Amino acid sequence: GEGGLLKVLKLESSGKGKERGIAGTSNLTMNQTLEGHNEAVVCAAWNEVYKKLTTSDETGLIVVWMIHKGMWFEEMINNRNKSVVKDMKWCADGQKICICYEDGAVIVGSVDGNRLWGKEFKMQLQYCEWSPDARQVLFVTPQGEVHVYDALGNFISLVPLFSNDSSARIGGIHWYNGVEGLVDPNAPVLAIGFDTGRIQLMTNELDEKPILIDTGLRPSDSCNSLYRLPVQWNSNGSVLAVAGVLEKGGAKAADQRDFSQIQFYDAFGRHLRTLKVPGSGVSGVAWEGGNLRIALAVESFIYFANIRPDYKWGYFSNTLVYAFTKPERTDHCVVFFDSQTGNKHVKYVKKLLLIKAYGEYCVMATRTDDPGVYLLVLCNAIGGPVDSKYVNMEPQYMVMTETHIACASDDVICVWHFSSKVSKLTSIDSTKESVALKKKDGKEVVWHVDENPSLNTGGFDKFKRDRSTEDPITCICASDCMLLVARESGTVQRYSLPHIALECKYVLRCCPQMLALNCTSARMSIIDINGVMTLFDFDAGRGKQVANEMGLPPGEHLTFERRDAWDMQWASDNPELLAMMEKSRMYVFRGQQPEEPVLSSGYLCEFKDLSITATLLDEIMAQPETPDLEFMIDFETKSLRDTRDILSKVGIADASQYVEDNSHPRLWRLLSEAALENLDLQTAEKAFVRCSDYQGVQLVKRLAQVQDKNKQRAEVAVYFKKFDEAEKLYKDMDRLDLAIQMRARLGDWFRVMHLAGQGAGDDTMLTAAHVNIGDYYFDRQLWAKASQYYDLANATEKQIECLYNLEHYDQLAALATDEEKWLPEGSALLSTVGERLASVGLAETAVEAFLRAQDVKAAIDCCVLLNKWDRAVQLAEEHDFPQIEGLLSKYAEHLLAKGRRMEAVELYRKANRHPDAAKLLAEIAQQLVKTKSDPRRARKLFVLAALEVEKFRSKTLNIQGTGTTTMGTMAGKGTMAGKTNATMRGTMANTMATLDGLMQGDAASSENKMLDNAWRGVEALELYLKAHKHLYAGNKELDAAMKAAVALAEYEDILDAEDIYSLIALTAFHNQMFRVCSNAFMKLERLEHLPQDRRDTYQELAFKIFTKHKPKDPTVPVHQQQLNAINKEFLRGIRKKYMKLCAAEAGSSRNLLPAQ
Repeated sequence: GEGGLLKVLKLESSGKGKERGIAGTSNLTMNQTLEGHNEAVVCAAWNEVYKKLTTSDETGLIVVWMIHKGMWFEEMINNRNKSVVKDMKWCADGQKICICYEDGAVIVGSVDGNRLWGKEFKMQLQYCEWSPDARQVLFVTPQGEVHVYDALGNFISLVPLFSNDSSARIGGIHWYNGVEGLVDPNAPVLAIGFDTGRIQLMTNELDEKPILIDTGLRPSDSCNSLYRLPVQWNSNGSVLAVAGVLEKGGAKAADQRDFSQIQFYDAFGRHLRTLKVPGSGVSGVAWEGGNLRIALAVESFIYFANIRPDYKWGYFSNTLVYAFTKPERTDHCVVFFDSQTGNKHVKYVKKLLLIKAYGEYCVMATRTDDPGVYLLVLCNAIGGPVDSKYVNMEPQYMVMTETHIACASDDVICVWHFSSKVSKLTSIDSTKESVALKKKDGKEVVWHVDENPSLNTGGFDKFKRDRSTEDPITCICASDCMLLVARESGTVQRYSLPHIALECKYVLRCCPQMLALNCTSARMSIIDINGVMTLFDFDAGRGKQVANEMGLPPGEHLTFERRDAWDMQWASDNPELLAMMEKSRMYVFRGQQPEEPVLSSGYLCEFKDLSITATLLDEIMAQPETPDLEFMIDFETKSLRDTRDILSKVGIADASQYVEDNSHPRLWRLLSEAALENLDLQTAEKAFVRCSDYQGVQLVKRLAQVQDKNKQRAEVAVYFKKFDEAEKLYKDMDRLDLAIQMRARLGDWFRVMHLAGQGAGDDTMLTAAHVNIGDYYFDRQLWAKASQYYDLANATEKQIECLYNLEHYDQLAALATDEEKWLPEGSALLSTVGERLASVGLAETAVEAFLRAQDVKAAIDCCVLLNKWDRAVQLAEEHDFPQIEGLLSKYAEHLLAKGRRMEAVELYRKANRHPDAAKLLAEIAQQLVKTKSDPRRARKLFVLAALEVEKFRSKTLNIQGTGTTTMGTMAGKGTMAGKTNATMRGTMANTMATLDGLMQGDAASSENKMLDNAWRGVEALELYLKAHKHLYAGNKELDAAMKAAVALAEYEDILDAEDIYSLIALTAFHNQMFRVCSNAFMKLERLEHLPQDRRDTYQELAFKIFTKHKPKDPTVPVHQQQLNAINKEFLRGIRKKYMKLCAAEAGSSRNLLPAQ
């Protein structure tokens, strides 16, 4: 102020107790006068980051103030003594301050007082402003120019201005610093105000297409402030405040008066609200950090105005949905908060515009990436999308009903019949017009606000945007039967729903900003642009004045009026009740008569059953990621509060008369509850009838038949869910059986067991308790406890599931195998046990369970599934299931097709298909021999094939001698004739069995040649490996190597002839048996399958050998010729050796099959 006056005021809000959730409830905790200036202080700048205050007076003295222990002190002083400071600004991060003087001098300093740079420009300066990133500085001249300089003071460019008046000067400038993020990625951040009243909004300093606003304001002539037309963004850049004066009055100059105003605009220049301010002009504007208050400097006063932000939010199905932005993200975070449980669901939405809610759904309007295309998304209570619609208009206003969503821009209206369960059930109407418009869910109807919609009106495919309107839309409202569209002139157009037709036009004496309809759509409440709430009665004048073409009365704008209104909510069950917010108070009106107000700044969510649900959105938005149930509050109307007082302080009779005079279902329910507690059955029945509670009426009738008062009280306690009290009454009456029945009906089975332990209840009730407690633990996956209770209740079926989940397979198997625990023969539960055991691979016990369940097919299927083919074949033979052979063959073919031959061998072995296993093993071994890859592995496979053949022979040629011996022994006690007959019968049976076995063997041999000489492959590989072993052993074993090689000549069907005779030639050469060597070379030269060049090679080698050595063998003594001889005894030794070895390995349970 003047004379160096400088004061620091501090306002703090407790936010506790009664003041919680009430806007503007703060206390003045500091009022300190700072002494340091002797002349009038002309400008001040606040550093939010470092909490420093910088001020300057008319002499150019600059003082930096800091706070220490709650008091303000001078930190730095500077005085240039040449010119006055016109403006100074801190950058967004608080590191630098820019100070501009009237003579063009500029100083940029750091927060610690050091000068970063200084320059003197050849121009006068008026204002300065930092860019959000502190890389640029704007300087405003008195001539109305805005210069852009970089952070080092170098000129960049001029800001393009669109004042449309060459004499216009700049009266204010503010660049939003972006600390709290942007409300939209394309939202303007730079606001420039001209003294003509025009505001220019720009996305950056070079924006060629700014948003221009003509506010109609002008600077005050009596206001001598730094900014002639103050413009100020709030802390998140969503609202712009513009201060000035508006000239109004009569035609004569003496009648004209100036009114100070603050006009509020959103980030895109849409007018939000106008605030009238007393005094001759506003010299300064400052927003509170949370955007909930704005401070205004008017003459020698400071006014504080509460701001009620228009949040993006809605309330539906006990769910609060709201959206907020994060500084680090460009999209909106949308939270679905359950007001009953406290659970929340979060989703992120790009370019969110609006949120509206009704019934069971909410709708979100978003801007898509395609220009001019917008998306409406219908969501449920957890944020899941239900339906969607693309619209080719910007939804600036939106409203939702049970079946329709209406949205509007400045001149276009769109009504969308969305698809949901409710809309599908209610989409059939008897009228042809309604059916024509509603038969297709999801179809929209679009029309221009100056046109009348009809049956031919279609969607955006038929709509042509060929004109605008001079009377734009300001708000819309809808119910299940009508749609209201309000326009700037005060005209309200009424359309019918669901078939859309213009029914009537009403003219209001204000410019509406918010509309609301009561539950019968007979009355409308309006809040205009100045915050004045009025009422409009649609039925006024019915029968007295001439109706319009649709037969509707003209209606009347009532004289009822309330100022400073910002929210309203009609009751959903009473057309006379209206709740509205006025400043920081909530009023409830019955008709036009207000009830006693309640202090609150909550946003109204719902009004029903004489109870108002509100939410403290200001507190939620302070920490939007952690909403709390305490931010949801309920208020009761005066009639509900008075009824409670009368019931508690006066009596039932007076309360009944009061409720009769103020009839409402909620009051009758309250009266019925009080009457029941006092056992006034007559009043209770009357109250239940008035509130249409059929169950309550039946309760009263049952109570009237009960003579015992205590039993009546117990039944009433049960009705009020006071179960402990009811149980105590039953116990006092010595009726534990009734207490147990009550707990059983409630499903409180733990309490049932407790009461049953006191000597009440029967076995049936106890069994039911055990089963239900077992179910309780079973649902919570506490299998062990559940099993205990199922065991007590003999609930075997459920106990099986518990044992299975506990992996107690031994106990599960005991139900099928243990004589003390097993289930009855043929029980269906045995099949369940078998299925559970089979699922974990316990084949034997599973098969036993299936067999005891008399389900042989399931037992065989289990064996097949678990690859127990031997058991499966055995069961099939015992129970005459021939299908097993076909299944076995198909599975073997499948394994062979996949190349899993060793698995196929194992399958044949387990199924006792020995010939097939031997044939497949021999084929694998023969393939290894041909590829010459692993002769030892080939030998193993030939051994296994031979063993399978031996098993087959043993099986088919078994004579069953034990049966003959037994029969003979038993017949020994008879006569000689009996002995002879028995012997003859035994001999004939053995002969038939032997003949049958021979016939089977002969048939198998004809199909599989492997059966004729099973050990031939083993002999060949054994000799082959023996020859190599002796060859590499040296001179002493060369003779043994040669004899083994010579013996291989008999196995050309198994080994390659070239390999055989090459080995004979090699061993004979080293053994100096050149005749044998010569014969081998002659064989090699005559092998027809060898190519000619290879035979020529052998011939050349033989020529080189036998030109030096004659093809004669040295004379060998007879006894030496017998050494290492390969004869039949040697070959039989090979067979015995491997049969003995395999028997030993089988006895040690080792796997005989080589790895695949």
